[in-house]
Amino acid sequence: VRRQRQMCIRDSLSLALAVLTLGQQSCDNLPDEQFDKYVLMTRNGFIDREIVYNASGKATTEVSVSVSGSSDVAHDVEVEVEVYPDTLDQYNFEKFRTDSASYYDLAEHYTIPNPKLTIRKGEAYGVFDVVFDVKQMDKYKDFVLPLRIKSASDYLVSPKASRVMLMHILLTNFFSGAYGMSAQFDGAYINLNRTLSVIDEQTCFTYIGNIETTDENKADYRLEISVNPTDSLITLNAPGLDLQQEPSDRQNLKNVMVEDETEQRLYLQYSYVDPRDGRRKSFDGYLSQTITDR
Repeated sequence: VRRQRQMCIRDSLSLALAVLTLGQQSCDNLPDEQFDKYVLMTRNGFIDREIVYNASGKATTEVSVSVSGSSDVAHDVEVEVEVYPDTLDQYNFEKFRTDSASYYDLAEHYTIPNPKLTIRKGEAYGVFDVVFDVKQMDKYKDFVLPLRIKSASDYLVSPKASRVMLMHILLTNFFSGAYGMSAQFDGAYINLNRTLSVIDEQTCFTYIGNIETTDENKADYRLEISVNPTDSLITLNAPGLDLQQEPSDRQNLKNVMVEDETEQRLYLQYSYVDPRDGRRKSFDGYLSQTITDR
């Protein structure tokens, strides 16, 4: 009985070894790439792209195109890209439906110097440039540039959304971005979120008082904030409104320590006549963001 048991164990081990050897041979005979390779946007879908506003008025950003898969690109691949507005139309409708006031605007005042690029043999990706004329752009619109891969000389163009990039254009300067706002406003304490959007290299706009981005007439309540880069003093402007900025050197941009974090703060003090009820309303407070958020 012991001899039979030993023989069974030996035969089982031999069979297992044979299976492992066959499996290894099968793997060795597989091609390097198991799946189709696709040409796609390296970053695809809806992508926020920060573009620094500079005095020259021109700003260039690179867009990357890749080939999917685990193996190297065996030879040069020629790719052509295009602007494809239909993708933005579809995105707007799917996200906002009938709320057309919230739709993103199709980008303007840009060029693509060469919409054709090459992904070189052995490289992971290729790039092309988009150049924006930031001085000509309407600063009060929310622009998206819909880019799509049009064709490729070899491999397949991705049939999915990965062939598309919806580039959401975010102009930036040295104090733009998302802030928290704390203030005494019209006799009450308010604590709201604010975004400072770029107008030029030293001016941003937001909305005055407690006006929200969802307010129907928000365009009538824009507050322009200019920061002098030399002394950090702030100048305010509110087109179309009776605005009075209180004379105070306390209205400035500066960094302050809050617990263990450094905050960038803009101190504001002003009053304005609200056209909705004819009352003058006062604001005394600040906008703040942690430096690490920038």
